[in-house]
Amino acid sequence: MVRHALGDNEKYSFTVLSDDLGTGPVNPFNIDERTDYFSRLYRHDKEYMEYVREKKSLLERFRSDVLACDKKILWLSKRSVCEYCGFLQFLSEQDDLRDIEIVDLTEGTENETAGTCGGAPYRMIQLSISEFSPETIIEAVKTARSPSTEETEYYLAVWKRLVEENANLRKLWRGQVYSAPDDEYDEIILSRISDIRVSAARIVGEVLGKLNDEYDQVGYAYIYSRLIHLIDSGIIEEEGSRDSMEFLEVKRVS
Repeated sequence: MVRHALGDNEKYSFTVLSDDLGTGPVNPFNIDERTDYFSRLYRHDKEYMEYVREKKSLLERFRSDVLACDKKILWLSKRSVCEYCGFLQFLSEQDDLRDIEIVDLTEGTENETAGTCGGAPYRMIQLSISEFSPETIIEAVKTARSPSTEETEYYLAVWKRLVEENANLRKLWRGQVYSAPDDEYDEIILSRISDIRVSAARIVGEVLGKLNDEYDQVGYAYIYSRLIHLIDSGIIEEEGSRDSMEFLEVKRVS
């Protein structure tokens, strides 16, 4: 999550909500319940668990700060399930949408230093505001605009559907977000595993490389949690420590 202020009166708040809303329960949206979910799901990843423990207080403080701002500029990218769902959820809980503006990063931003195509600057695709330099943020915020009534109704309807479905996993396809079953990526994980023992980190990296080629679909921690689930299901053998994927090796059951 990122918060920026422009000017002494902190009139603007540029927000990117990266509580990973691509995974976890959302009906109702509750930080405590989501923290419990991630604590159970990622209990084998010690480094991620430290992050989970910090996340609740960071999110609560962030939301409190944002509510104090006069005007909110929300950034979204339909190429990142985390960023897009975070935008949808935050928009859904606003009482007054008249003070909302959006910056849509889906089609990228102009970048004159990257050269031109057909006389126009190339557009660089960023998945989130975390990839921006301060100078790029200043330029991109000039594109902020108020969403139309139709846009707002559409965004709220999409989030309402996701809440009603309340899946633990969401994914993107051609700019649309869908609910998915927990085992959505299991076959892809298994396709990378043979009867030769290899590092779990290598398997996770290969899966992410396939899944996140165009869209930012899912993080490493979720894929690792599914790998552990497949081990517990007796489909995969393990050797080493589960505390870190770098110290765990896996292969198909003989």
